[in-house]
Amino acid sequence: MLSTTYDNDADALYVTLRIGADAASTHEIDEWTFVDVDLTGAAIGVEVIHPARDWPLHEVLNRYDVSADDQALLEAMFPRLNAGGRISFPRPDQQVQTTTRDLVVR
Repeated sequence: MLSTTYDNDADALYVTLRIGADAASTHEIDEWTFVDVDLTGAAIGVEVIHPARDWPLHEVLNRYDVSADDQALLEAMFPRLNAGGRISFPRPDQQVQTTTRDLVVR
């Protein structure tokens, strides 16, 4: 089940792809994008610093085994990255909760 956490103070987004999995290593995709992988090399999470910038979502999806459901959800959550655009995040006074079924802004 995919979930996301946004840290407003650090301006960092963490996308959890597999809950409860332990990271064996972290791979740097670019200066501000990192993928945590397990012992088999499967992606378990993605950290994006300054996520309002253009970040390499497709590179992550192409390089790592991400379930089709999670891939579709990520592409739906960040559609402007597909077009090379920028994404926006909620105001600091909003809390965001995501699941594989929906995106809720409170």
